Amino acid sequence: MAEIGAALREARSRARIEIAEMEAQTKIRAKYLRALENEEWDLLPGPTYVKSFLRTYGDMLGIDGRALVAEYKRTQETFTGPEDLGHFSKHTGGRTKRTEAPIRLYATIATGIVLVAAGAGYFLTRGGGDSGTPSADATPIVAVETPQPGDVVSVQITARKAVTVCARAGRRQVLRTTDLAAGERSPRLRSRSLLITASSGDILVRVNGDRVSIPEASGSLSFTVTENGASRESAATSACS
Repeated sequence: MAEIGAALREARSRARIEIAEMEAQTKIRAKYLRALENEEWDLLPGPTYVKSFLRTYGDMLGIDGRALVAEYKRTQETFTGPEDLGHFSKHTGGRTKRTEAPIRLYATIATGIVLVAAGAGYFLTRGGGDSGTPSADATPIVAVETPQPGDVVSVQITARKAVTVCARAGRRQVLRTTDLAAGERSPRLRSRSLLITASSGDILVRVNGDRVSIPEASGSLSFTVTENGASRESAATSACS
């Protein structure tokens, strides 16, 4: 399983995006983005902010932000064992006798919770019985996804004539309805798949810096852009709604 920081750093590197660009896109300060990529959690404001930053940064790079948060909780918010006892003693002036019993109790409780959760997960994946067939309602363990090369594309639209455009990445509106004058460019849009709607075909589309052909249209059109190019969508499909 890829580490959180490595997954973020590799996804940004593959998309050829600088930290400064991500700061402008996510509205998260560059020093915090670097801290996420280096897993320097102590440099971040706190767990609540870390989770919010992970969701935003991950979604912008095409990584499941919820999976990143789940991995952060698993690795950073769970008592990890005996090595924590030494760390705790070192920073409490040697008051080991006063804290040893409570810590041992917390470790026992944490271990019990993990074992119960593991048993429950096994029970669910077995369908609640001995049939050996996984239940349709079983919830799989979510792991941090390592993006593959070319997953995330960078798309920019240039208007040849005055045009109105908007774009969605799944359910997320990444470009609200925007009027572009002739020669004007849209912000760079990044996702694995983008649904774009334009009021006319008078636009140029570049994917990762390379121009791609878009379906011809006499009026408004909607099309989906992925690493494989652009494909026409039905007239009833729109990224603006």
